[in-house]
Amino acid sequence: MRRTRGITLFEVLLASAVVLMVAGGATSLIIQGMRSFNMTYQQTAVSQEVSDALQYMNRDLEEAKAVTIVSPTRVQIFYPKTLADGSFDRSILDTSTYTEYYAATSNGSYSASGTFLVRKVYNKNYQRLCAGVSALSFTSPSPGSMDVSLSATGNNGASFEMIHRAIYLRNY
Repeated sequence: MRRTRGITLFEVLLASAVVLMVAGGATSLIIQGMRSFNMTYQQTAVSQEVSDALQYMNRDLEEAKAVTIVSPTRVQIFYPKTLADGSFDRSILDTSTYTEYYAATSNGSYSASGTFLVRKVYNKNYQRLCAGVSALSFTSPSPGSMDVSLSATGNNGASFEMIHRAIYLRNY
């Protein structure tokens, strides 16, 4: 009869070390993949929020009769007069009803250094459109258009900047 030999302590330690190195490498790859996914997700969320805010603003600007840039971080949008039957008289400017977009603090108050983009209809509550605003600028290169530049930063440092140029006012 032959005697079978058992596993030595050295072989067990060597196998354990190899398994630990492979498991450590796999864990490191998984953690790095999760960090990358989280950063990409945050970047996408910030870019989507900025894009949505500018699209919202674009819809209001397309219907505008007049636009007043109150400051580089605040704009007022005026519309044509609404008649009793609900239709617009595009030749008359309604100065009593307007929509504002501006940089604001967390409570919706205007602040040139505010970190929120807010939309406020003349006599209604404000609506936050974008958080983490790091830069906001309204300019008007010509009477019938406006440029909007908006930058935002997410919680983990992901940032996104969008410049929306040449928004033509349909009712101008």
